[in-house]
Amino acid sequence: MNLDFGTEYEEFRKEVKEFCLKHQGIQVTGSLGQFLQYETVSDSEKADKLTMPVKEWQKILIEHGYFARHIPSDYGGYGDPLDIIKDVIINDEFAKAKIPLGTGGQGIDFLVPTLLEMGTEEQKQRYYWKTMSKIKKIVLKIRRSLKRLH
Repeated sequence: MNLDFGTEYEEFRKEVKEFCLKHQGIQVTGSLGQFLQYETVSDSEKADKLTMPVKEWQKILIEHGYFARHIPSDYGGYGDPLDIIKDVIINDEFAKAKIPLGTGGQGIDFLVPTLLEMGTEEQKQRYYWKTMSKIKKIVLKIRRSLKRLH
């Protein structure tokens, strides 16, 4: 039994690895960054270049197709069809490189697709990014609560 992903996915893995190498050591600042634990870059000049706000990092990830992959580009996503194997590759390579993924969770993973499927055009345009911002706040509150329990 051959359990390889195949040539298409190995090429995709190579692209993701190159992206991860380019951004290794990235420090995300802002509301999400305070809850992430990543290695500190020792060279202060390099650290300044590798520090960015969470919103900027999120935009870079979307531009490269490493976040919001299945959200149409008209609504701020990358616009690719849902591909679980590519999602697994992204998660795997980002974890190996110790760089942060985009902000996700139930809202982005479930509410946004529901809004896109069932909402009116006005609702889609109006609520998509607002929903993502509110969800980030909810996720952070949950993380704070869990941190206090540990």
